[in-house]
Amino acid sequence: MAPLLARMQPGAGWQGDLKVGGRVDIRAAERFDADLVFERTEGDLHLADAGGMQLMGLGELRLALSAHDGLWTFTPSFKGRSLGEIGGQLQVRTGPERRWPHADAAISGSTYAFVADLGIWRAWVPPAGGWPANCAAPPRWAAPSATRASRARSAAKGWVCATCCRA
Repeated sequence: MAPLLARMQPGAGWQGDLKVGGRVDIRAAERFDADLVFERTEGDLHLADAGGMQLMGLGELRLALSAHDGLWTFTPSFKGRSLGEIGGQLQVRTGPERRWPHADAAISGSTYAFVADLGIWRAWVPPAGGWPANCAAPPRWAAPSATRASRARSAAKGWVCATCCRA
């Protein structure tokens, strides 16, 4: 997985030995039924940059999609020591004969996230207010300390940019 992710996000620093397995069962006749599951079988991912390495500590990674009787259900689940926990369920209703939900089909469901380490998300989520103007995105964020008190402060509740903002 790491080489694929590195091609998709060349600057993120993806590395690791994560292996993913899957099962695909699709039946398309008068009715459309499908079950797709992709999940971690072994290994882990980490992000490496000049500031060091952040292990995700993946214990679970699972993406499931099912379509039965016109009800499409997507259920993602991620759990890791640094990543935290992300999950939920999204559903779309369509006719049981349709091969794909129509563009204006309503989506319902819920998602949740418990973030263990905000730093692991730095490649995807800018802080509130955006990146500092003088910063090379994505910056590495650190909690403020007495030695960093004069560094440029972000709008993200007192966090400071530790990548390029100097005291």
